[in-house]
Amino acid sequence: MDDEGARDEHDAQSKCVEILERLKKLQADGNVGKEEAVDICREGLQTTRELMQEHHTSQMVVLQALSCLQEIENLSLSLSLTSKVHWSAEMCDLALRHHGEDEAITMTSLRLLSGLCRNPFVARLVVTKSSALSSVFEAVHSLPNSKPIARESLSFLAVISRYDSCIPALQSTQLIGLLECVHSNHKTDATISEKLAFILGNLIHYPDMLAALVGHSLPATMMLHVCQNLYPKSGRESAFELAYKICWSLAASQLPAIPPRPPKVACLDASTIEVDPDTEAFFPEMSKNGPAPMPTTDVPPPLVQHKNTGGLMHSELPNLDAEDLEEPARFHNEGFAVRKALMKKELDRLICPPKYSVVFDCFQNDLCGAETGGSLCFESRFESGNLRRSIKVSDSEYDLFLSEDINDLKSRSQWYYFCVSGASPGTAYKFNIVNLKKSTSVYNQGLKPLCFTANEGKGGIWRRVGSNIAYYPSPYCRWAQQCLSPTAGNSKGAGAHQKHNINEALHMLTFTTTFEHEGRHFLSMCYPFTYTDLQYHLGHLESAIPGASESMHRTMLCKTLSGQVCDLVTITEMHEDCTLINERPFVLMTARVHPGETNSSWLMKGFLDFLISMDPLAVLLRRSFVFKVVPMLNPDGVINGCYRCNLAGVDLNRQWSTPNARHPTIFRTRSLLQQLKERGPVALYVDLHGHSRKMDAFTFACEPSQQQKNCLPFSRERVRIFPLLLSKRNQGFNLATCTYKVLQAKEGAARVTAATELGVSNSYTLEASMAGSSAGYHFTRQDYETLGRDIGKALGDSLLESEEDLMRDVAEALAVKRICQHKQARKSK
Repeated sequence: MDDEGARDEHDAQSKCVEILERLKKLQADGNVGKEEAVDICREGLQTTRELMQEHHTSQMVVLQALSCLQEIENLSLSLSLTSKVHWSAEMCDLALRHHGEDEAITMTSLRLLSGLCRNPFVARLVVTKSSALSSVFEAVHSLPNSKPIARESLSFLAVISRYDSCIPALQSTQLIGLLECVHSNHKTDATISEKLAFILGNLIHYPDMLAALVGHSLPATMMLHVCQNLYPKSGRESAFELAYKICWSLAASQLPAIPPRPPKVACLDASTIEVDPDTEAFFPEMSKNGPAPMPTTDVPPPLVQHKNTGGLMHSELPNLDAEDLEEPARFHNEGFAVRKALMKKELDRLICPPKYSVVFDCFQNDLCGAETGGSLCFESRFESGNLRRSIKVSDSEYDLFLSEDINDLKSRSQWYYFCVSGASPGTAYKFNIVNLKKSTSVYNQGLKPLCFTANEGKGGIWRRVGSNIAYYPSPYCRWAQQCLSPTAGNSKGAGAHQKHNINEALHMLTFTTTFEHEGRHFLSMCYPFTYTDLQYHLGHLESAIPGASESMHRTMLCKTLSGQVCDLVTITEMHEDCTLINERPFVLMTARVHPGETNSSWLMKGFLDFLISMDPLAVLLRRSFVFKVVPMLNPDGVINGCYRCNLAGVDLNRQWSTPNARHPTIFRTRSLLQQLKERGPVALYVDLHGHSRKMDAFTFACEPSQQQKNCLPFSRERVRIFPLLLSKRNQGFNLATCTYKVLQAKEGAARVTAATELGVSNSYTLEASMAGSSAGYHFTRQDYETLGRDIGKALGDSLLESEEDLMRDVAEALAVKRICQHKQARKSK
């Protein structure tokens, strides 16, 4: 370089230093106006650009210019100066192309690009309108052993891979080459492994990118190494789980095909649904004709023909009198370490693929009810049963697919109930239920599956079973299999760059159990309670309980889409003077709107058993209220082993605002509630549910908002009375976890409609955990029935205590809650 060139370079550096000092002063001075600051930044950006274009071969000038750009970028973000920021990207590109081998320049350029690309508009310009992306790839290959450069380049790719508009510009071959270069030189670096997982986790949700990644052998091998590297690292659990999901997405074609969605079922014409418009039908105790005749309970209700015929009769299933273990089972204590170890072991299937074989499918007669080649025999073709397909992985391991809810476009599946026979006593069998929809579950907090084993002469016993219990992402991925199937067509076609919804990912419950005896073993999510069980129970109450026929009246609310009877039970103490009965307030109780929440039926059983008993508090309740009870709102779903929907494929607990003929039981129950409001006050409405992701029992209520306080006839204190009384009665009820706010997603729920549209002040959803108590033990059927009885007792307590005392107790409870929240907030700080 001659003297003149040296002077020019020195002058350029001086100008850069001058611009940098001016920008730093601008940042420190808070009195400068926004327009003046924008002008200074724009002028500095233009001058810096000119200097870099003229002196791009000088490392010192380029470094100084990049420092100015970084300062301008920091200011421009706060000043919304985005009209010229693509100049910064061009200058970074220029610096990388001429000085990609210089670590300081490359690091500064990458950091600047990462910052710029946090703006989606700028990110799209960087990857589509400039060669900066190619320059980044070349610079990383020039400095393969630099760990800081590897980390920063991955940070840049992690930013742009989040945007749909940037994906088409990424060349898969070039991208895979960069990722492999980084991984091969830094295999043991946990931070780099985590960033690799994050980038591929963004990319695999695009069909064309997934197909391109699967077309190379390097990504799958690389992600296996990433899993092995992250597995022993503490604090990297989420990254390990992400890498695990990527491995299986890339290997989707190596697994057996996920069963197709069940065929649609044609429901009965809505016009044929039998409903009685006569108001007297809702008050059978005052009807001259009495309650409508009920069907015989000797014959089990027919399944909708979405499965093959055959299977087990109801008499072969566990009945209501089956025993539990005397002591409640404790939760398992297998934490994340066990879960992670099981996930790592699951990856062995990719290294040494097993020979899969289908041994059961409820749609194929030749695979139902018969032992095949030493395999277990599975069966689910019975009332409330749910197991779609069983795939043998080894002699002692099976992948199990559940049937999705009939006609449900969301493909919900969580409830399982099936029979296993042909097991060798003492042999440990591993079951993987691989197509569960919920992303979290109390199985990871201690819940064990239920198993019923028939014992000769004793009728059988329910017990909690299983070891190595874990709930985590499933190896099976429906959309990945669809993208990689031969019939998927050209991945470059329409929708090739459309991102799949990651919430559609499936999850898996895995557990290992040993059967001590030969015979049939029923495995279930929770204690089953079928439609036939309900018919037997109601029939028993009518005929076997002394005096029940005088206070209990059973009639038909309506018929369901498949023609099943939805029961309506009225309970009150009869009196010669009908006027006294007409003056009594009403209480409405409903349950089992979600078929898979079987524990709600056990709560209802306990409530009904108590209400018709001769307990003094029960007698007081019958003399004080008219109880209207709909014990099973969704008989069709219960009969057919659905989890959440009716035969129309909809969640009935989101239809209360505008029910129609596709939701006959909801339509009639809402009409009933409206008629009750017209006849007299409704003192309480409780909708019973089960919860699969929380512990204890608790309520959701409807506290009036600030806007509603003047128009709704109840206060925030009053809606807390019933939960408080129930918490005093039942140790499994947790007052601290009760919720009183109404989320927008819940506006179609029963309690919300009852409170906000029909004016029922004490309107609740009562949830009981399908696991048990936060104290660490499972709920038994007796616990659920006790909670049901305590619902009635809590209502009785409200009659015995004065309103003044109740409101004082609520105020004290609110004060204690505020103190606890304050302490928790201070502790978190």
